[in-house]
Amino acid sequence: MSYDLLIIPKAYDANAIREHFASRRCYEVSESQAGYGNDDTGVYFTFGFEDDRDASEDEQRIGSHIAFNINFYRPHIFALEAEPEIAAFLARFESAIVDPQNEGMGSGPYSRDGFVRGWNAGNRVAFKVMAEHGKSAPPWPADPALIEAIWKWNYGRKDLQKLAGEDVFVPRISWFQPEDGAAPVPACTWTEHVPTMIPENLVSHVALVRQPRRRSLLQSIGLAKPPVKPEFEIKLVGVKGVVHLVGMDRGDAHGNSVVYTPFEGPPATREVFSGDWPEPEIRMVAAEHVCGADLIALTEKS
Repeated sequence: MSYDLLIIPKAYDANAIREHFASRRCYEVSESQAGYGNDDTGVYFTFGFEDDRDASEDEQRIGSHIAFNINFYRPHIFALEAEPEIAAFLARFESAIVDPQNEGMGSGPYSRDGFVRGWNAGNRVAFKVMAEHGKSAPPWPADPALIEAIWKWNYGRKDLQKLAGEDVFVPRISWFQPEDGAAPVPACTWTEHVPTMIPENLVSHVALVRQPRRRSLLQSIGLAKPPVKPEFEIKLVGVKGVVHLVGMDRGDAHGNSVVYTPFEGPPATREVFSGDWPEPEIRMVAAEHVCGADLIALTEKS
């Protein structure tokens, strides 16, 4: 199930349209579409190019147009990220719209509130339908406000990194399952010897990352077979056990309380990266699989 919006430019200039999308971040543009995919937020959608010379009879009555498509059964932040992209296109190309959603904008005019309202309404229906038909396991629930706050951090991460400079790393916030079957938790990475900005009010955990430790003496001289080691080791720990360590600096970034980790730090700070780490059971959960608890409640009612 998906949301569809037809955008009909007054003057359809295929080259100018492709150049518009190619000039914006997160797009891959081909002859037939502009596909948006943001690795930091996990949001994706497409703008399909429909030239009436190759269109069906019904489409020819509409004329050359852009077919915007975004999936339902997703967290609400998908609509929040898509809307500015639609608005940017309409600001660049004078266009009419056709919004066929039940609570959509119809034949216009376009508005941010109208788009978000229509998408949210369709998304709620999608959650109910998916539950009724048992098409797939429901996503994981989380506080909608937290989902949106994390999205805002990730959406602005690259800009924040530019402001922070090269001396500190601004991590993406991801969702991790501590173990199989467990509810995912929001966490950012802190790699050993990499000064990192940790948004302590947005994450409950920190994923520590380090290089595999050296082989034993017997392994080094060939008397013991070295184990197969991954390229890096990872351990998930509670954020409170990290941000209060000696050597951390505190600050503020985009309205969030952040902690700056040191390159080396005192012994207490270095201790978090020491010792043997067991093989982790944690795994990352895609952002599209963590949805507002209000949406998940719709599947339970169904």
